[in-house]
Amino acid sequence: MMPFATPQSQCQCGLNVVTDGEFRRAWWHFDFFEGLEGIEGYDAEQGIQFAGVQTKSRNVRVTGKLGFGNHPMLEDFTFLASVAEGAMPKMTIPSPSVLHFRGGRGVVSEEAYPNINVFFADLANVYKEAINAFYAAGCRYLQLDDTVWAYLCSQEQRALVIERGEDPDHLARVYAQVINQALEDKPDDLVVGMHVCRGNFRSTWISEGGYEPVAELLFGSVNIDAFFLEYDSDRAGDFEPLRFIRPGNQKVVLGLITTKTGSLKTRKRSRPVSMKRPDS
Repeated sequence: MMPFATPQSQCQCGLNVVTDGEFRRAWWHFDFFEGLEGIEGYDAEQGIQFAGVQTKSRNVRVTGKLGFGNHPMLEDFTFLASVAEGAMPKMTIPSPSVLHFRGGRGVVSEEAYPNINVFFADLANVYKEAINAFYAAGCRYLQLDDTVWAYLCSQEQRALVIERGEDPDHLARVYAQVINQALEDKPDDLVVGMHVCRGNFRSTWISEGGYEPVAELLFGSVNIDAFFLEYDSDRAGDFEPLRFIRPGNQKVVLGLITTKTGSLKTRKRSRPVSMKRPDS
């Protein structure tokens, strides 16, 4: 098992934001989804395929009307807050787009949701309930973990979406709308960040491709307070897509140091990137 810094040891290192490392979960995403009403986990035909390795066979599907209910992860946050020792406890949950993307229409019951648009509306409302519930529990820093936006930058992943009869650009617009609807009326003192993850399992990855295909939509219209973007390899492309970040409204943190290999990087000079938006 990888070493884990407890919230107390994180505080001792001088960190003013702490997490529980998601060590109460078997999966970073499925555990949250299975805690929602109307969703069940099941043993899939195959696991999630990474570069050269595959996870255990597991997935979730929508079997009934979605609801937040008395979600068990509220207790996880309450415990984290109790041991944060004055630091800001940060809660992490999967982004709503993660529920739909991998299986598409095939994992959403047509009996429960004959109209897929109603499903997306309910999904947004469930996340709005989740945001309010975590806020009521004392959460002031919530992070949405989202692999989907990175997948939508990958030609291979986009081809898989097209193969199952869906339009990746249309899905991107739908996901942006769902996230924004979930964030409507969020409290002013609640910070919501998003980690755009390219997949990390046994130091391997899933998606490759720069952020350009989604940059204008994601950075320019999704109302996230802070983006955490992986830039630890050439698979992430260059910094040009960051021109769509909205200065004054958003912060962006770049993950430049990889955890996938222990090799030291060669120092390189990068040319400056203009942060001036195209419409300014």
